[in-house]
Amino acid sequence: MANQPKKYQKFVATAATATLVATAVVPAASADAKFSDIVKYDQAVQDEVAFLADLGVITGFEDGTFKPSQNITRGQAVKMLGRFLVENGYAEVPANWETEQAFSDVALDRTDRDLVKYAAVVKEAGVFQGSEGNVLNPAGFTTRENMALILDRLVESVTGKSAVEIAAAAGLTGNVSDLANAKEEAREAISALNALGVSNANEFKPKANTQRVHFASFLARMIELAEEVVTKVESVTVIDANTIEVTFKTGEETETVQFTLEEALTLGENEVTFTHNGVEYTVTVNYTNEAPTEGTVAAVTAINASEIKVDFSKAVDADALEKAFEDAGNAAAFKLIDIDVNAAKDVAIADIQVSEDGKSAIILLAAPLKDGDKYAAQTNDQILATDGTKFEEYASATATFNAEAAPKFVAAEVTTNGSLLVTFDRPVQAGKLAGLKIDGVQIADANLVALGTNEAGDYTYEVAQNLANTFKTTGTHEVVAYYVTSTGGTTAPVLFGSYTVTVDVVTPAVTAITAKGANTFFLSTNTAVDLSKAALTVKKGNITFAVEKNAAGTQVFDNAVTVAENLTIVSANAGVDEKGKPGIWVVVSDAPKDANGLYQGQETSATIGVELTNYTAAGLIGTKYEGSVTLAKDDNKPKVKSTDLNKDTGVATIDFGKELEGAAADFVLRDKDGVIVTGKATTVSGSTITIAGLDKDKAPYSVELAKDQFNYKVQNTTGTALEDYTATAAKNDALTVSVGVAESVDPVAPYYAYTLNTVAAPGTITINYGTDMGTSALDAANYTLDGKALPAGTKVDFVNDKKTVRITLPAESYATTAEQLLIINTNVSTALGSNVVDNLVNKGAVNGLVQVTDNITPKLQSGLYQVTTQTVDATTETNKIELTFSENVTTNGTTDDLSVVVNGATIAVTGVAQGEKANQLVVTLGQNINVSQTATVTVKPESNTVTTDIKDAAGNKAQANTVATVTNYEYVSGTVTP
Repeated sequence: MANQPKKYQKFVATAATATLVATAVVPAASADAKFSDIVKYDQAVQDEVAFLADLGVITGFEDGTFKPSQNITRGQAVKMLGRFLVENGYAEVPANWETEQAFSDVALDRTDRDLVKYAAVVKEAGVFQGSEGNVLNPAGFTTRENMALILDRLVESVTGKSAVEIAAAAGLTGNVSDLANAKEEAREAISALNALGVSNANEFKPKANTQRVHFASFLARMIELAEEVVTKVESVTVIDANTIEVTFKTGEETETVQFTLEEALTLGENEVTFTHNGVEYTVTVNYTNEAPTEGTVAAVTAINASEIKVDFSKAVDADALEKAFEDAGNAAAFKLIDIDVNAAKDVAIADIQVSEDGKSAIILLAAPLKDGDKYAAQTNDQILATDGTKFEEYASATATFNAEAAPKFVAAEVTTNGSLLVTFDRPVQAGKLAGLKIDGVQIADANLVALGTNEAGDYTYEVAQNLANTFKTTGTHEVVAYYVTSTGGTTAPVLFGSYTVTVDVVTPAVTAITAKGANTFFLSTNTAVDLSKAALTVKKGNITFAVEKNAAGTQVFDNAVTVAENLTIVSANAGVDEKGKPGIWVVVSDAPKDANGLYQGQETSATIGVELTNYTAAGLIGTKYEGSVTLAKDDNKPKVKSTDLNKDTGVATIDFGKELEGAAADFVLRDKDGVIVTGKATTVSGSTITIAGLDKDKAPYSVELAKDQFNYKVQNTTGTALEDYTATAAKNDALTVSVGVAESVDPVAPYYAYTLNTVAAPGTITINYGTDMGTSALDAANYTLDGKALPAGTKVDFVNDKKTVRITLPAESYATTAEQLLIINTNVSTALGSNVVDNLVNKGAVNGLVQVTDNITPKLQSGLYQVTTQTVDATTETNKIELTFSENVTTNGTTDDLSVVVNGATIAVTGVAQGEKANQLVVTLGQNINVSQTATVTVKPESNTVTTDIKDAAGNKAQANTVATVTNYEYVSGTVTP
């Protein structure tokens, strides 16, 4: 056994409470940092490396890399483990580390001071023991079997129990196929790592060296395992100067215990030591004996057209603040006010999300701000901090929203169902994209579709569905999107990004459980899973609900609910959530005659426990999941999913996502100026409420729907799809919805507003400016295609008049026929000197998609004689030559495109046909040639008598004077060896 486990933590305590403060050195890499060379690994591995960086365990190399594939040395492992123990309070640096040598080969004067220090830490903690002669061998590599021993001792140092003991106590055994290859002393540790899920593969390879990325993954998983076992001090509350109350946390379980101090606390820092369950804890308490101060709103800032950020001086009670907005839409506790020259009115708020530390919140507006809008914020004293104190009342100065920057690309990924998800740096307008390319290939019908439930801070959109397999292959894929517009109306003409597909095997696991309705919840998984052999248990207290089964008594998982009046039945099925993320939909049916149903008597909520085992993915059995979720009847109330105003028809649509029942006759409609509009009617149909006859020039409209008018249609019958299941008819809350956006008006400005008008032909782009242009229109540097300068050799000329400019691209410059974004620099000016811009509001660069045609000519690369006998000798002859070109080509059979010369004699060509591959042609000669002789095949240049008919798909003719020297041969059904 290792030394008695100890914990060292530091708290700031008042007479009422104590809160944890950081004592560790700030890590060089944070959880948000990304080492430049780990992006090729799957997200789970990236998260594990980031987790260790956040703990201060790893810092990477000076060049910003982690070097994941390098073998980890024993010295590097020592420093990682030492940092973890010290920075997280599991060990202290020995006082004598600079005077007493821990290992015989780690000298006290060694330049690497971290190695000297942390060698002393791990030696005292019993994690590293050294070999015979107390040798550490810091430059030596760490084998996988030694890694298992090290991690086993690490867990014992932290928790008081080794991994072997933890696995045994849980009744878990490992399954390692090559355990016999390991040294005997490491076998129990290797088996325990496998049993506890730290090691996933059956083959452990104990004698192999450990790569840095594998050590990081194993260490991260082992730390998470230890965190579930170790008991930590969660908080310290001072009852009086002689008594403290300590809340301990083990995994998800908490326990609160009072301790009487041997010595009374004095003002300032006090070191307090106590023992709980055999573990000694030392906490440093800074006793102030002062009541907590009130919090303040520090700042209110529009971070984009649709979101306001609020900064607080201390952590706000997130649940209370978010509930205030859910209950009131725009709570009296916090108001945003739209200020114009005549009046001030409340700004409707769609959502609020509080940051993890509670010191800021992002507020999503129901309608975006416009350039020049003035706004202010007010709060009363009902906002609470996490310590129970109230925030001071607050009134901000009037602020003006200025036109925001264009959206930027942040990240992309391909989901398991083949959808492309793209994340931007701000909310963008949903709808059809002007263009999307992946790896240079145009993707048809690309649409930006907002995912999820309209959350503040969520900027991820689905862009394309059912991508072809070529876009899901392992490696990095380039993405180009055209004309992405923020909710504030600012457009990015072209955005570049990429995503990486990996094939690393991931053990399936449930990552989250989320309520999706009064009777429905979703288990998020880290990969798509198979439930064919799964076992699901759903309980409420001591009541276990029946899971749908077949006649053989086996649980059944499909996308159809089973309902019975007198029995609550659980139905489940693997699928994806609103964001295309994999997981499992689960429905607990409503059974009005079941005395032990989900909601009993007057209950409006129910907390249920969930256990899932034996689910699989790619042949791997998933990690056992145990969790709970609270369902609420009110979750069946209709919620707005999206709104739209058709500017052509004047029809406003409010979509609730599922079919509605009832009417919406009681409503108030206001235009953008707050004027009530009368004489309009609502129509409830399917999942939508529509209002016809609106004037787009008076948008955005505010629609105030009175409560208790409509509900989701009850779909409580066997066979209902899980996502559509609705058991109760909960009427709507009062809702205020913004529909449509304001029409922009172009002010008069000294610019020439121009909409791109082009004609594209192979090799040229002709621009009709509609007015006489200055010489700047002839500068090739003022034009780009897909964000890149035009290739060297491009010519730009006026054609027929000064209104028309033709761009001639040089030969051999573009290999693919595809649309590209042409951007005209705002330096281009008319003959009168007006700068050319896209519109008079944003004054951005004119841009548009143009067709750029492949102009790379096919080139003859090689040739082979074709023979029809497998026995080739000095007498073998043939009249066939197979030619290979640099790209796919076609021919109409013309025989005068090629010349064939053998020993100075020109051999007649009597036929040219398509070869076995698309980039091959087979030439038939007018006479047989001995294959031991060399033939020279040349593509003839065009002349008055020769027109080249060998072409690629874009019509580019084979490049003249390219030559293939034919010296080898092939048998028509395989290569021949003489």
